[in-house]
Amino acid sequence: MAETGDEARLIADGFERVYVESEGHGGPRAGLGDIGGGPHYFQGDDWDDTDEADAYRVWPANDARRLVGEVRFGAGARYRAEGPDYRFRWRPAG
Repeated sequence: MAETGDEARLIADGFERVYVESEGHGGPRAGLGDIGGGPHYFQGDDWDDTDEADAYRVWPANDARRLVGEVRFGAGARYRAEGPDYRFRWRPAG
């Protein structure tokens, strides 16, 4: 299980800030945080509560494409077990 600590100690020990946790099931699975001092997305698929370190796929946030997203909402409950009731239609930004 992961340890806790005050912010100054975490920074001194080399831990970097996480800005967004977009998925978490028992622990962080996906999000946006600093890696090597720059913003990166991270995605982990094999969370293990018995170990302190897990493997994550990471990629720089500045490699992300800028797209325009058009949102449409479905009928019924906004949030469902399989996910929210909306969809995006994507196109390149002007």
